[in-house]
Parts: sequence; C-alpha cells; structure tokens
Amino acid sequence: MISYTLRLGAANDMAYPVALLRAVGNPVTYSPSRTLVSTNDVLVNEAAQQRLAAFTGIDLAHLRQRLPTLRRSFDEPDPAVPAIRCFAESAALRKHCDRCIAQMPGHPRIVVHRNDAHAICQHHRRWIDTSHFLPDQIDPTRTPAIIAAHYRYRRLAAAIRDPPWVREQLWWADRSVARWCVRPGFGHLTQLRDRWQRRTTAIGHTGWTTPTTLIALPETIALLELFCDLSLRRHIAMVEYEFQIAPFYYRISQRLGQPRRFAELIGQPGDAVHNWVQDLRAIHRETRQQFWNTLRATGSKPQLPAIDQFQQLAPNPADPPSPSPKTAVEPGGSVAIVTRSDSPRQEGWTWLVPTS
Repeated sequence: MISYTLRLGAANDMAYPVALLRAVGNPVTYSPSRTLVSTNDVLVNEAAQQRLAAFTGIDLAHLRQRLPTLRRSFDEPDPAVPAIRCFAESAALRKHCDRCIAQMPGHPRIVVHRNDAHAICQHHRRWIDTSHFLPDQIDPTRTPAIIAAHYRYRRLAAAIRDPPWVREQLWWADRSVARWCVRPGFGHLTQLRDRWQRRTTAIGHTGWTTPTTLIALPETIALLELFCDLSLRRHIAMVEYEFQIAPFYYRISQRLGQPRRFAELIGQPGDAVHNWVQDLRAIHRETRQQFWNTLRATGSKPQLPAIDQFQQLAPNPADPPSPSPKTAVEPGGSVAIVTRSDSPRQEGWTWLVPTS
C-alpha cells in the first residue's frame, strides 16, 4: 500500500508523494513516510479505501485484487473517518523484480507482499523471492527442475483456494527437507546431495554449504503435494495403528528417489515428517476413535468422514508457520484459479477399513 501510493503520487508530479498517503486517511499510530516503504505497510479502513478508489478512479473491488493490504481492514471508533494504521516491520515484504523496475520510467521502488507475489518473475524468469538469507535475485533458468516445481506449487495453491492452509503445509515441507541434511543418520542421502550440488553449481552460488529453500524446492514441492492430498491425509488421520502409516513414508521415499532406509528414518520420532503425521492424527483423534468404536460396536463398516474435513490447520503447532511462501500478485497481476492436473495417484489409499 505504501509502495503503491508513493508511486501514484510521483506519477502525478507531487513534490511530496507521501502527502497522498496521508490524504488517504488519518494516521492512527504514527505517520508513514518514504523511509518505511521497504519494511512496513499500512492497514486502511473502509472509508480510506473508498477515498483511495476516488483518487485513482479505479473500482475498489479491482483495487483489492491488486493490493493485498486492502483485503484487510480494522475497526476504529468512528468508521466514517478515513484512517490508516502502520504496522511493524514485516519479513513478508520484499522488492519487485530488478529488471522489471529498470524498464520503468523513473525506476520506482516497488515493494510487494511475499504471500501475494510470484516467486519467479513472469517476464524475466528470475527468482525474486528474496529474503534476509537469500538477498540476491537469481537466474534459475539452468535449473529447469526449480522452475517446474514453482509452477507446480502455483497450480496446487490455485486449485486448493485456501492460501493460509497451503502456506502451512509448505512450511512443514520446507522445514522437513531442510532438516534432512543435518539430522544424524541421514549421511546416506548421496542422491539428494548430488542433486542439490548440481543445482547450486548451475545457479552459480558454489559457496552455499547447505541446500537453501530455492535449491531444494523440487523436493519440497514433491513433499507438499503429498501433504495436501486429502485422500492421503484421511488415511493417515483415520488408521488405527501407527504401522499402517508406513506406506506414506515409502511413498515419500519413492517420490524422492530414495532407498527404503530413507522411509524408515523419516518415520521415526524427531523427524519433521513424523511430527507432521502426529499433528494431523492429533487433530482428528476424536473422529478416529469414534469411527473405530462404531466399527467394533456394530460389526459393520461405518461411513468415512467427508474428505474435506481433513483440510484443517493445526490448532497450536510447536513451531508456528512462517509467512513466507511463493505465489501470486502485485499491481498488474492476479492468481488464476485453475484445476490441479498433477495430483498424485490416490487409488492406493482406499484400503483404510478392514473387511472383517
């Protein structure tokens, strides 16, 4: 919001572009300034949003599609008075593609919300999801697996239409992959390490000693696709005994091209994948117990819970998810809603209830 308003003021030759931001609404906390554009943003109440729409001549619904900040509001004692509220420095903000900015008149400073902006520039095919740990925009075109994984993530996120839930699953997947390279007992992961090293070399960052989120993105998205498979989630949540979850770990091992020993290791307590399984089972413990109690009491197979029930957020994860995924918009674009076409096969997960 700050980034957009400052550019709007500059485009209209205002000597002090920040004045337009203050004209949109009265600051509730402290006055926003040009120096805050890289790290801060503002929330805008309904009245201020209407005023911005009047300034721009753009329909408010259209503005909300382009400016993620406008999708949220806040309550004030007098909602009729336009108001803005600055919020603290946020890691969810990052800069736009350097090459896109270089082609714009005046080379404006454009800051986007990481949760709503493409991780790869659609025009220049550069990785632009920068962070404190990955500050440089990178050319990943020599690593087609990374680009393909990013587009798979976009299709998956668009098909599910529940961004917070997908981001939590992405956090779990990224966390799981990151810990494999440092966990004791995982020294045999030569195939994964070789892949990561080849990608690191292709990108040109030979100084990296551990796989970053970018380098390990194909493995992370492969794991994410399994985490988001509702049929698979229902199986994990509803089987009565822990040993019945073993096929899930073997499925992961197969998807990543790893030996059988790998599946055994990620199924042990302490691994992030195992922790994900336990969290999922804890959420649905009551449903699972009721299901099996009914089966024993009646001797007949009860109906399985609706599959949509298994798309839930964990109540209190031990490590809260970090808001840092990799999709969608900034002024000028939006995420298309499409149907996922690369869903893992699910017919292997239909054997949940025993026949006897």
